[in-house]
Amino acid sequence: MNKPFTVWNLIWGAIALAVILFSVSDNSTDWNQIIPIVAPLIIVYFFIDKKLNRIENKIETLPKKISVL
Repeated sequence: MNKPFTVWNLIWGAIALAVILFSVSDNSTDWNQIIPIVAPLIIVYFFIDKKLNRIENKIETLPKKISVL
């Protein structure tokens, strides 16, 4: 299946936006402030991607199971 613009793209966009906003701020960039934002987003990304892959695999095997019946 083609993966359209969905949740994981939004998460990567949020990560990129957070990095850009922190890097272009007038103050010196404190990476200790951005890590609590970026790290959970990366974890959520991989969690959602893993779950969606499982769902996609079940959907792809469903017609095979139906044809056997």
